[in-house]
Amino acid sequence: LKPGLIVRLWTDFHPVQHELVVRGSVTSIACDDQIMVCGYTNGTCEVFNEETGECIDTFDDNEEGVHYTSSKVTVGKNIIEKISYGSDQSDRAGNSYFGIWRKIAFQKMFESVQDDEKDYVYLLDHGKDEKFSEAGMYQKSE
Repeated sequence: LKPGLIVRLWTDFHPVQHELVVRGSVTSIACDDQIMVCGYTNGTCEVFNEETGECIDTFDDNEEGVHYTSSKVTVGKNIIEKISYGSDQSDRAGNSYFGIWRKIAFQKMFESVQDDEKDYVYLLDHGKDEKFSEAGMYQKSE
């Protein structure tokens, strides 16, 4: 970049600050020009309106029996993704939960379902789109 452009970018740049009231310890934040998503240490996340800072939805659908320690959230063009990380109650086996939601309607599209006995992770389809009507099955990497 040209030096004059860099100076103009910094002098003309006016950041927007929002104060959010969150309900937990934040482990990740993702945003675009419509929403902000905060992931928490308990594996849940909240979706906030970008303009008002108002909480408009909460994703707290984690698996039972898992002690969650963090969550990673991302915002795509049409989706919100949440990966929750934790372990079993004895803290011996790591565990994660993966979910994808539609960005506008906040409807769950997909989620991971683990089958530890067979060492598989299933992708459960929540949609009605025929293109994705069959449940996927993926073997965990060792």
